[in-house]
Amino acid sequence: MILNYEDCAHGNVTAGNQGDVIIYRNILIHSWNSGAPPAGSSCDGEPVPADWEGLHVFDISNKLGPDLVASVETPSGSHTATLVPDLANNRLLVYNDAAPGGFDMIQVPLANPAGAGHVGAFATGRSCHDWAVMLADVMRAACSGGDGFSMFIGGPSGGSLDNPLLLYSRPIPGTGGHSAAFTFDGKVYVHGWEPGGGSGARCTATGTQITPTTIQTDDMKSYFFFNVETGEQLGKFVLPRDQTLLENCTIHNYNIVPLRDKDGKPRYVLVSGNYQAGISGRLHRSGPRAGDRLRRSPAAGRPEPAGGYRARRRLVNLLVQRKDLRVRHHEGPDHLAPRRRSRRAVHPDAVPQPANN
Repeated sequence: MILNYEDCAHGNVTAGNQGDVIIYRNILIHSWNSGAPPAGSSCDGEPVPADWEGLHVFDISNKLGPDLVASVETPSGSHTATLVPDLANNRLLVYNDAAPGGFDMIQVPLANPAGAGHVGAFATGRSCHDWAVMLADVMRAACSGGDGFSMFIGGPSGGSLDNPLLLYSRPIPGTGGHSAAFTFDGKVYVHGWEPGGGSGARCTATGTQITPTTIQTDDMKSYFFFNVETGEQLGKFVLPRDQTLLENCTIHNYNIVPLRDKDGKPRYVLVSGNYQAGISGRLHRSGPRAGDRLRRSPAAGRPEPAGGYRARRRLVNLLVQRKDLRVRHHEGPDHLAPRRRSRRAVHPDAVPQPANN
């Protein structure tokens, strides 16, 4: 079932309103990223005063009629939010990203979501755009933002879900911070950034003059891999297919899929949406392989809408085999479809060919 819920926004003005959502059972939490307009707004029929920004908490027991049960104002709004279940204390915690140099923490009691409230603001030493959190035996949380990332939560000196301890901070010279993810066993942290803001061309051939003041580098189109315990960099993976200056591309969001080989050994598979660069490939337990390839399917010569329609709206079916990365695309509207759709398998050792534009 798909429900298009439009009763909690700035009327018809949504510019800058991120609108991220997180869900736990029948609780949905919605980010409001920028202050309500001077005339105010509304959410589920409830007034939202001028300049209000923060998080809305919904009861979605009735999927056709979400019920706003709490509004939690935060000092700097809510750009992205990460759910941290704290079941030992019968509540959900939310690491909310918007505050410069730190983050806000929100709690939502499971027995009484209407009692949601602001726990406090926590300094991180950097702005946190995204969080990745691993619970159970790992107990690590990574904040990606500023010039790199910081690792938090447990250690010999303490640390807990509601009072995360800074373990180390890792700048990555010449880059920034946008996206964060752990491998499913919590041993490897994958770091990404978003040069060009998602609307610029940042995956061209290395050395390309992108703007009068910007030259394409490998780091602009790379994932970075780190040992979670030590912060040591294990390697990086550079997107191997060059894009044109008309194609917006950056390392945006990604996840690591837990799979096993035929012999039962676990392996890591990273799947990422990179706007017009398409979908990128595999990460092995031994680290990224230089031969792993990107299968590209851009709408050549037609820049993407801001925010990347292709990365957010397209349905992508991935068939990951032992030696092949096969990608089938089911595109969106015809006017955004590529001129040629390919279902050919791309072997990791193949030499990339120029795209048919």
